[in-house]
Amino acid sequence: MSLTKYVDVFYGCDEMHDIPADSLAYKWNMFKGRAGNNSPAAALPFGNVTCSPYTGGYSSGYGSIVLNSGEALRRFYKGNKLRGFSHFTHEGVGGIGFYYNYLVTTPFKGELLKTANLQNITDEKGKPGTYACRFVEDNIECQVTVADSVALHRYNTDGEPFCIAIDITNDGMADFDLMGVPVDRPAFSFPDEAKIRIVDVDKIGGYITMQGVKIYIAIHCVGENVSTKLWENYLELEQKNWEYADKKRGGCVFSCEDNAELLIGFSLKDEDSAWRKVENVDTFENCIQYADEQWEKRLSAIQIQCSETEKRLFYSNFYHSLIKPVCWHKESFLWKEENEIFCTDFATLWDVYKTQMPLLFSLYQDVSKGVLGTIENMEKHLHRFFNALLLSSDLNRESNQACCLCCYLLIDCYERGVFTDTEKLLRLCKTEIKDYKEDVLKGTMTKTTKLLDVALISYRLYLIAKENKFDEYSKYYGTIAEHWTEAFAEDGLLKAEYDYYEGNRYNYSFRLIEQVEERIRLGSGNEQVERELDKFFALNDSGEKENRFEGFHNETDMETPYFYHYVDKYDKLCTILKECVKTCFIEGRHGVPGNCDSGGLSACFMWNFMGIFPASGQDKMLFGYPFAKVVKMSLWNGNTFTIRSEGDGDFIDKVEWNGKILNAYCITVKEFMNGGVLVFYKKQKP
Repeated sequence: MSLTKYVDVFYGCDEMHDIPADSLAYKWNMFKGRAGNNSPAAALPFGNVTCSPYTGGYSSGYGSIVLNSGEALRRFYKGNKLRGFSHFTHEGVGGIGFYYNYLVTTPFKGELLKTANLQNITDEKGKPGTYACRFVEDNIECQVTVADSVALHRYNTDGEPFCIAIDITNDGMADFDLMGVPVDRPAFSFPDEAKIRIVDVDKIGGYITMQGVKIYIAIHCVGENVSTKLWENYLELEQKNWEYADKKRGGCVFSCEDNAELLIGFSLKDEDSAWRKVENVDTFENCIQYADEQWEKRLSAIQIQCSETEKRLFYSNFYHSLIKPVCWHKESFLWKEENEIFCTDFATLWDVYKTQMPLLFSLYQDVSKGVLGTIENMEKHLHRFFNALLLSSDLNRESNQACCLCCYLLIDCYERGVFTDTEKLLRLCKTEIKDYKEDVLKGTMTKTTKLLDVALISYRLYLIAKENKFDEYSKYYGTIAEHWTEAFAEDGLLKAEYDYYEGNRYNYSFRLIEQVEERIRLGSGNEQVERELDKFFALNDSGEKENRFEGFHNETDMETPYFYHYVDKYDKLCTILKECVKTCFIEGRHGVPGNCDSGGLSACFMWNFMGIFPASGQDKMLFGYPFAKVVKMSLWNGNTFTIRSEGDGDFIDKVEWNGKILNAYCITVKEFMNGGVLVFYKKQKP
């Protein structure tokens, strides 16, 4: 059965849909990203090159939305338009400060200057691995696909001559100020440096340095009687070499007598490597077929039985959960050693560590080892971890919200059996924990959220060390872990006087904590904590919208519905989850209820649709409310985890695990990875 047919590559590429005014979700505080920000780019699963239709829109380079941080959306054009096709795109991110979209490539007839502007398109369509459209004015049919480190373009003009311009200086989105839509921070940039040369009448070679990272390029235009020239500020040059300077636009232009294909190869190592990739790439048709096969293989890791509408929604979310991170093995720009693992585009690790990363670690051993190897190599060569890692020399990006995120990843890999060296786990995590130890012990941590990160990670490491009799590590982490309570005020919520990123103390106060009994005691007992939860989720409507759940609209509190487990109110958990899955997510371009954030929100939908949720950094999988009749997950270790739903109703009567009724609605990660059958019996009333 083909699963790629259920994927909508345009899913979540535009403004989020309106939440019904009569719904519970309408009462939640969806204050941040107003668009999914996904891209319909041609991509391979975790592939290092994407080829995307490009307008300069926020934030993936696609669409008409102007740079946005939660305010009312503005658009900088109407209709269906493109400037061309860009390479390297983000997936669903917000305002992270730079936006890729390199080597904007435009087919055209007439003057070169027209490639600086948007043009009308029609017949837009796409599926996993390919995108196509037609430029209306010039009547040029366009199709793009990708291979490993190579983008392939195909242009059909029915025998008429045309040109292909490539702007090698583009970095980011459109100049919104120039278009009369002012923004409060830059949306685009220029190269640090760039050099290209004419290698042959149909070939261009060179490099660009963007955001401190040198990317080597090899460009081959395949067609009848192709010729090429370089250009600067949209004027053709007679010279054979060109070097970027003074914020001048520049690139190359190919003249073609008939239909043509364009191959663009990339390498982080050297230009020869880029040329080898171009020379060895398969045919256009075979690349499309290969992409479809690769997507089918990845998507088949989860099989579901449900309605056709639900399948389209599920597999579209699944698809957008498998774009990032990307693999540049043997080509790291951070160290020179060859044959070493390197992954990048962890653009929003503070989103994906909760949902997408546990999904990848459960399903795909190769990707898991790529992530693990990257973290190990970071420690080996740079003696540090990261909060975000992209094609950028800036390794300190986005450190406001959380810390120790690589520690979460290491623990989740360990719990799922991808990483089996206990001593190495305990040693590696000290790389980041040690930077916060003294502040934790002295009570001088500047953020309660980071104090919780350090303390909760340390508690899990303490348990692992104690279980495996690593006494020195057990003492080290145990001393830090006991300070987690210092993040809380007397009212049982996190302390109010601290700064909170993309939310307030309510959004962070209901994090999933292993020390459950003590956490409930801090909140003055089950009944008081339940009342606080009811206010937070608007079940008890107090009118304080700013202190409410962000509604699967932002990553800050996406796990908090499962706090109802702690107060034994599973029926209320079911109510919240049904609202999140059925109201917040719909089909189509408007289907994602906020920035998808590198697949973090898509993976969040998937876990909740299936009926089970990972507590990241813990040995625990929490039960929710299943929406499919049957879910079968093919885990990376060869085991199968099956979820079945029996009966009808909005609530859960009982749960059976491998033939035995459970009292606690959770299992360990190890039990999950061993496979088995989980059966939910539904009922009509709580």
